[in-house]
Amino acid sequence: MLYDLRRMPLGGWHPRMSVPQTKALIEQKMESLNGLEQWWVSLLQTGELPPVDKNNRRMVRAAYLFASAKEHNPRNKYLNDTQLGRFMKEMGCEHKSNGKAWCWVMLPLPEARKRWVARAGGEWDWLYSPCDWEEKPSLLDYAMRRR
Repeated sequence: MLYDLRRMPLGGWHPRMSVPQTKALIEQKMESLNGLEQWWVSLLQTGELPPVDKNNRRMVRAAYLFASAKEHNPRNKYLNDTQLGRFMKEMGCEHKSNGKAWCWVMLPLPEARKRWVARAGGEWDWLYSPCDWEEKPSLLDYAMRRR
């Protein structure tokens, strides 16, 4: 049988070309993400960014993003700004200065999510679907809202 299988013409087909994108496969992909990818998916899930620029709701200081990524996951313990920069460029973000500090300008949230799905594959269920990024509330804001 092995002799016959090895000589069977497949016409360019390969088993990895038609892997079913099931919910279980997406869960498996989520479990195997590296630290930066986990951090990015959490941003995409919530639609929230660290403190943003007053004039541009999609512009975040590089230092704030770096701190957010490092504190999000122990896997990012040894993360450096070069690694973060390469990753952010892969995700379609632009590195610009706002005149005071270096910042990252994010893609619109729906576009960033589409780019992630194209990279990771499958059907991702997003927890929250705002039309664009929101600023992550500080702990003080959260405490004041609970009163």
